[in-house]
Parts: sequence; structure tokens; C-alpha cells
Amino acid sequence: MSDNLLADMLYKSSMKNFGSDEHMQIAGLLKDAKKNVIDTQSAIEIRHLLNNDPHAIERGLNFIQRPKLPVWYEWGLETRSGHGGNEHVKTGCLVAPHDFDENLMLAVTGWSTDGVDARHAFAVALFDTETMSQVSKIARSRRNSTAEASLSRIMNCIEVTMPPGFNDEIDILTGSDPFAKERSYRDATAEIPFLLTIMLLEQTKGGLSGTRAENVTHQALSPSPKKGRIRECFDNARKRKNYFSIPNWKGSSPVWYR
Repeated sequence: MSDNLLADMLYKSSMKNFGSDEHMQIAGLLKDAKKNVIDTQSAIEIRHLLNNDPHAIERGLNFIQRPKLPVWYEWGLETRSGHGGNEHVKTGCLVAPHDFDENLMLAVTGWSTDGVDARHAFAVALFDTETMSQVSKIARSRRNSTAEASLSRIMNCIEVTMPPGFNDEIDILTGSDPFAKERSYRDATAEIPFLLTIMLLEQTKGGLSGTRAENVTHQALSPSPKKGRIRECFDNARKRKNYFSIPNWKGSSPVWYR
């Protein structure tokens, strides 16, 4: 393992954590996960794309594939929820297939602000391919959409939950602070639009390309990207005949992206 990878720092901190059993479960998933490191300049460009044209991402959500095994992505930017802000910051997301639902994925967000210690959100994000396909189909019928509206619809694809062990642990650590769980929900969900954009770019011609070394894939945007490549790729999807059903979700999806 490399001390330079956020994934490995998070694995070690989870193994040393004697709180809830869920820390060990996250460590096990991290150990088995395929690891990807996104080039920092590429991450900046991806965030710029997401901020300025999230409708392009919304229209292509149906291209995102559910991984068969755990996958880890990390990049050198501060979190959307406010962790970081220096040259040592790293953010990452662990994506894994749900054990029982063939359409469902879960994601755990982690970060390091000093390049030494790592933490992860106590809450877990959930999203499924059926819901994203339905949102994508509707988005492609819209000619215009504001960035805020598109981001809200992307966030509405996401459910958030807190495992029982983490729920008890956060109560003990914070003295049952009523705002602690809300902060954890934000930590768990704020990076998901960025994560979905990365997963989408992996499926896009002229998107992310990678080179593998020492069991880590280093990914970057293509060196000479075609202008409008993402939107043009998604425009072709209109030619497809897709049929979707809306899953019966219970609960609400808080919009905490900023």
C-alpha cells in the first residue's frame, strides 16, 4: 500500500477505528476496490463542466454503469461540503454494488485535509440505474434548463442513509448534536454529482483515459478534447429507443450540493 493514496490512508484509519463495525466493512471494500486517481487539472476541468453545464451530465445519466465490484476514485480538490482548502487536500468516493438490488449502487465519501489522516462520512449515498435512466430520458426532451435545476434533479436521484452503527457512534461522539447527522448527510451526498460525472466520462469517447501502474489507474481527460464532446455524445442518445419504469422510492432526497 502507498501512503500517498487517500484510499490507503482511509483503509488504515478504518482498520484502527474501534467504533462501529461498519468501519471494518468499509475497510474491506477499500481493500478489494479497483483504485483510480484523477489528474488534478482534469478534476478542475470536470468540476468546471459540472458547475456550468450540468444539463449535459443529466442527459447522459443512463450511460453510467453499475460496477460489478467495488471501485475507488480520488482527486486532489477540497470537498463540496467544506473539507480542505490547502495543497494537501484529497477527496474520494468508494462505489460498490448493493448486495441485494441489481440496479442499486452505494457510495462512501472520504477525504484528507493534511495528507496524513483520512476520514469518511458516517452516512452513505444510494443511487440506482433505473432512476437515473428515467431522469436522463426526461432531460433529453428539455431544450433548456438552468444549472441549478439540473443539479437539483441529479441530486434527487440520490438517497442517503446512516447505518445503525454509525448512527450510534455519531451520537456518542457529538453528544447527540441535532446538526451532526445533517452535516454527515451533506458529506455523503455533496460529491455524488462529481462522482457521476467521472463515471460518465469513463463511458464517453474522448472522455477520461487511464494508464495503470502498481495496481492504480491514473486517469486524465484526453489531451486534445473535441469541443462539445460530451453534449454531442449525449445528443446521439436521442436516436435510441429506451423504455423506463420509475422505481417506488420511499423517503426524500435532500439537495445539499453547492
